Amino acid sequence: MENNTDFFYTPDYYDNFRCKGGSCRNTCCMGYSVGISMPEYFRLVGLTCSDDLRRRLDCGLKVREKPEKTDYAVIEPDWFGRCHALGEDGLCLLQKEQGARVLPAVCRYYPRSPKRKYDSECSCATACEEVLELLFHRSDPMTFSVRKLSFDMELEKRDEDSGKIREYPYVHKKIIGLMQQREYSIDRRIENIGRELSGCTDPVPAISLLPENKDADIQVLPELIEWCGREYPTLSPFADRVKSTFGEMSPEERKRKTEFLLARLKKTFPGIDLFFEQLMVNDMMFMYSPYTDGRLPVSYEYEALKIIHGMLCLLTACNTDENSTEKELTDVCVFFFRAVEFTAFRYNMFVLNGSAGNDNNDDNDNNNDDDDNGNAA
Repeated sequence: MENNTDFFYTPDYYDNFRCKGGSCRNTCCMGYSVGISMPEYFRLVGLTCSDDLRRRLDCGLKVREKPEKTDYAVIEPDWFGRCHALGEDGLCLLQKEQGARVLPAVCRYYPRSPKRKYDSECSCATACEEVLELLFHRSDPMTFSVRKLSFDMELEKRDEDSGKIREYPYVHKKIIGLMQQREYSIDRRIENIGRELSGCTDPVPAISLLPENKDADIQVLPELIEWCGREYPTLSPFADRVKSTFGEMSPEERKRKTEFLLARLKKTFPGIDLFFEQLMVNDMMFMYSPYTDGRLPVSYEYEALKIIHGMLCLLTACNTDENSTEKELTDVCVFFFRAVEFTAFRYNMFVLNGSAGNDNNDDNDNNNDDDDNGNAA
């Protein structure tokens, strides 16, 4: 394996992360195909192991239709959405039998995600249950520092020829700072981010998927959530709750219902606004915001953040009551951010609106040459 050591810009909680192992309710491989490289695929195919593990690996390993060296194959889940190598105790049978060094890089390092296309950064996925629990129990704004980290994996090369490498460090840190301005509501902070992004070198103006009228958002967001429920099966139970909550309500009824649900959410979880801030900041860090997807202009990130925050509010509000627990809240957030961070979520929102110039063909794999996300681990 290739050892890569670099100085990475990281969030302050990074060293506190500890995998929950078998106690995790929502294991990281639940419902997803895990992408692996060519060397990792052939290492697993040729592995000397028990008959049970061999059968499991043979059932799960699939070469991609258009394999590349760094994205050659996938470990597909079984009919129940579980990784074939996942034991009944929630632990990886491959690791238990063969040791951690045999695991693909994504399995060894997740939710950590080293990136260095425009700047060397390493954060943890918002879609990880343990990360969400760490963020839930903090009130101070997230801070960042540089750490020396090593990874036994091939990392993306820095894009020295891109003009983005000069603009990215300033813009990325600036908009994260704007998201942490607690004297404003999160909606206002996102508006401030939009103004900042309108001044970037990207000449394409921000477009609007959500109406500027907040009352109109109440009509659009349930439709987007319903679409997500169809596209992302692990999110569908929570999306169905939104659909059943609103049904055939009139716009005025939807408005009153939304206000009631959001008030109940804040009463049940008084620190919910601080939690949402932490989630938004962590997602922006993890996703290389505003350069989340090379197919989209930088200015589109403003609208994407509006959508993500709006859907987060509505999903959690509709799936929460006065007796809800922290575990139930984080379960909703886990599967929502798995859609946001592990698929071409941002891109698909604009395809759905006919604004991404791709003949309305969505892309849930998020595996394309122009994708700047770089979620290798």
